[in-house]
Amino acid sequence: MKKTIVEDCLMLDVNKLNKDRLFHKGQAWRGTVEWSGGSSIGYEGHPDHDGRYDLLIILSYRFQEEDIKIPVPIVSTPCHVGGKRFWFLCPGARCLRRVGKLYKPLDRRLFLCRHCHDLSYESRQSWDSRCEANILGDALEIAGILDPRSGSTPKQQFRQASRVLRYLFKKGMK
Repeated sequence: MKKTIVEDCLMLDVNKLNKDRLFHKGQAWRGTVEWSGGSSIGYEGHPDHDGRYDLLIILSYRFQEEDIKIPVPIVSTPCHVGGKRFWFLCPGARCLRRVGKLYKPLDRRLFLCRHCHDLSYESRQSWDSRCEANILGDALEIAGILDPRSGSTPKQQFRQASRVLRYLFKKGMK
């Protein structure tokens, strides 16, 4: 069974939330994020006065007729060239990973990191033809058609084996 992919989820990016540099001002702010398809989420940001985090953002939205409010801490790390890079701390139980993006699959209640939702990327689930060539090469080597100790290059051996396989396949089709 294929995993849910991040491309099918609602996504919050800490850098996009900070596009107006509101994180640096040390004051409260609020806004809305909207996605195509009509989904939206409201948020309020507050400086964290007890010093555990840089900021605390409260996400507010509805899921299946339920009003949801989730506090999400935001922390920062210094950049080598100056300034700060901001991160969400995943609000998942026992997670608190430092991440740049939080995801919410359409059938789930909370915005969490991709690890908590066990999400994958579309590119990880598509077949690469180079993998097919490697598998074919391994199979030919096992069958003794390819010999890694021969004087020819792997590319030459692969072409020769491909010609042999095409010949055998055509012969088998008749």
